[in-house]
Amino acid sequence: MRGGAAEGGDAAGGARTAGATESASATRAAKSVDAADAAQAAGAARPGTTSGATRASAADPTAKRDATADLRRLLSEIRASPAPALPRFERGPDESPDAWRERIAAARRDADAHALAHRELVDRASKRLFGTTAHELLPPVPEDLRRSEIHVKVAGRVDVDVSVTAPADPSGAVVVRLHGGGFWMGGGRAARLIDRDLVDQLTAGGATVLNVDYRLAPEHPFPASIDDVRGVLAAVRGGHIGGDLDPRRIALVGTSSGANIAAAVALAELGARDPLAGLALIVPSLRLDAAPAVMRDDPGAWDERQGQLRGYLGDAAPEDPLVSPALSPSLGSLPPVHAVVARHDEIADGGLELCAGVERAGGSAAVHLAEMTHTVAAPHVEAEWIRGVVGFVRRVVE
Repeated sequence: MRGGAAEGGDAAGGARTAGATESASATRAAKSVDAADAAQAAGAARPGTTSGATRASAADPTAKRDATADLRRLLSEIRASPAPALPRFERGPDESPDAWRERIAAARRDADAHALAHRELVDRASKRLFGTTAHELLPPVPEDLRRSEIHVKVAGRVDVDVSVTAPADPSGAVVVRLHGGGFWMGGGRAARLIDRDLVDQLTAGGATVLNVDYRLAPEHPFPASIDDVRGVLAAVRGGHIGGDLDPRRIALVGTSSGANIAAAVALAELGARDPLAGLALIVPSLRLDAAPAVMRDDPGAWDERQGQLRGYLGDAAPEDPLVSPALSPSLGSLPPVHAVVARHDEIADGGLELCAGVERAGGSAAVHLAEMTHTVAAPHVEAEWIRGVVGFVRRVVE
């Protein structure tokens, strides 16, 4: 789906990206789909969904079975080449800093290229199976959207690249968009291409979208990405980006690891003079302290995932609320939250937990439970969740 680079080890977000664990992830996803089929056939509810105040999108059982069958067909149809292996994030004892940075950069280029190729594979498979793609199911967007690249100075020393997509007649509303990619990949060209449908749909609603190319691990571990995003917010609020952007109408939209960063930024920004208007989290990775349920029977997968995450964490503890936002004691103070949670997510965890915590504490949160894996959705499912995110953002920034 063109929703954002998810974790490469996480995926190109909501969308699909690459990762060394991709074939193992696909196996875990297929097992999750099989389990859902069995549960539905037995008339059982899938465990782990929320009830009560947190609102999960709910189709009738027949529609849900059809969506599961569509997902199974799509997963079977995709014939992806093996994903590039995750690099060793630590610098070797005899490796110079320059050689280490070049090795990581080369692995990142390979992972980004695989993410883009995977996106094309999914679209081609969707076209063969369903005669359409998510892009074709979404409303047409104006041809006069304006695209530009800017550099935002953060803390007076770091230039953060930001891709700006603006309507011909901006409303003043702002969306700060954060790509996925396991905290280490998925930026630059990959984010611009994989994010295109989501960004264009958000812009068609009148918002100016700032797609932030935040610094990546392991060269820039926690909290560099959070600092970059907060710096962009400060630039908007200070009028340094231009375009008559309204600092009272800012929504954050993040995918996968980008959703983790978005939630962390929202927590760090509590008490700001101009509070954030909303927080949209797509296949969010909000618990980095514990293995997702689907990895608990696969310790090798969790060990590999932890190795990847150590490149992001640096000296931070996985239980830190800015690392695992679902653990924060301040969830009730967050702005309104809309979370797209994959029913068969084989990588990320914490979306349901965060939303339940928000509402227990008196805040506002809604869950769109989508019949998808972390990295793959049938076109009608992908188009539906994109429309849901766009509708949520329009409501909170109007």
